[in-house]
Amino acid sequence: TLLAEKKANPGRRRTAQALKELGEHPADGKPVQVFNGRYGPYVKHGKTNATLPKDQDPESVTLEQAVELIAAKTGKSPAAKKKTAAKKKTAAKKKTAAKKKTAAKKKPATKKTAAKKKTAAKPETADTGEE
Repeated sequence: TLLAEKKANPGRRRTAQALKELGEHPADGKPVQVFNGRYGPYVKHGKTNATLPKDQDPESVTLEQAVELIAAKTGKSPAAKKKTAAKKKTAAKKKTAAKKKTAAKKKPATKKTAAKKKTAAKPETADTGEE
């Protein structure tokens, strides 16, 4: 019996169980769920977690309220976030293409032979041995 119990709970780590399924997010169809976490109840959509206000009961949260909290957490609407990400990608592609073009336009450096400088001969002082 002990071995059977150990197989049922193989590790100490547990996955969080959703308190409530709110439904699918209107923008992308991913599920929106309510969880009870270490720091209180929160709403989860994909990788985004939005904390519920302390005065709000986790069982009474609606899908509309959860979508608003998630949008406030991300700072933008999901559609706008996708557009800005696409703009960043195209801007990055343009920059790399421009760098490649400028690198191709540069001519290879040619070695120039340095002209030898003529040094002025210093007049030597003649030692006559007399002082």
